[in-house]
Amino acid sequence: MLLNGDVDFAITFPPLSGADIESRILIQDPIYLVIAGGHPLLRQATIYLRDLEQYELISLTADNPFASYCDELLSKKNVALSFRRVGYSKLMAIIDRERNQGKLLGLSSRKQFASWFGAGYRCLRIEDFNESLMTAVSWRKESSFAYEYKGLIKELEEDYDRIYYRNYSIMDPE
Repeated sequence: MLLNGDVDFAITFPPLSGADIESRILIQDPIYLVIAGGHPLLRQATIYLRDLEQYELISLTADNPFASYCDELLSKKNVALSFRRVGYSKLMAIIDRERNQGKLLGLSSRKQFASWFGAGYRCLRIEDFNESLMTAVSWRKESSFAYEYKGLIKELEEDYDRIYYRNYSIMDPE
């Protein structure tokens, strides 16, 4: 819609790119491995992508923007992990059922972890996967959006994290 001129700006992840587009990053939310309590990987001091190749991770279906973003990031690193793809409702049921069962593995942004997983799960850094879910405000370069709405852009840059995550009780997952 932005490229067609139907809207003045868009908030997207990942940021839109192209010769006609300008973007400002609003949030960089690190992507971590989510592990159900009791999983054997929790015994390791550090976790690498190669450690995950022997497991099946759970993920939303590939048409979900976060799932496709993670697929793209892994592809750029030439890593092919095995994913069990499910819809949102099924994923929420599995997350609830698998707490502390030692089976579930998945990828999540750090802030999303608190609202979806929480108690019974751990959120751990993958040593060779220092990626983030980047959210940006984007607009067409030829538009006057940046000039006309510079106050809005500044407010989004300063407060988007607080606005977007206002209903989440962010707990330290580590």
